[in-house]
Amino acid sequence: MTAKEYLRQLWQLDREIDIKYQELEHLRMSIGIRAQPDPNENVGHSGSTSDPVADAAVKIATMEQQLNRKIDRLITLRQKITEQIDGIDNRTYRNILTCRYVLMQTWDQVAESVGYDTRHCTRLHGKALQEFARKYMS
Repeated sequence: MTAKEYLRQLWQLDREIDIKYQELEHLRMSIGIRAQPDPNENVGHSGSTSDPVADAAVKIATMEQQLNRKIDRLITLRQKITEQIDGIDNRTYRNILTCRYVLMQTWDQVAESVGYDTRHCTRLHGKALQEFARKYMS
């Protein structure tokens, strides 16, 4: 795995979480589950699993647990990568890598954040990746 692939894990996991969250919200909306049950609603307690709404609620709860595990992984990975980037001596390299991979900025946003033009940022990015790889990927 290259340094770039390693750092892009944050983007990939973040996008995966966004998609899973959208999927969960779509499922909730499609079956009409409210965030809080209506206390005046008569809910049967027969223990039967033939209720499609109850079955869907169980599936939603399972999806929420999966989503929470992914979020925990993202937080852990973000903390690890941030600590590694902070371990690079060159401040400009740190800023570029942080803006690009931790803050997930576009190249134009990175350039604006660090005060260089986009082309120079991408050149410095290549050097920053080499420094990251030398320090952490060997």
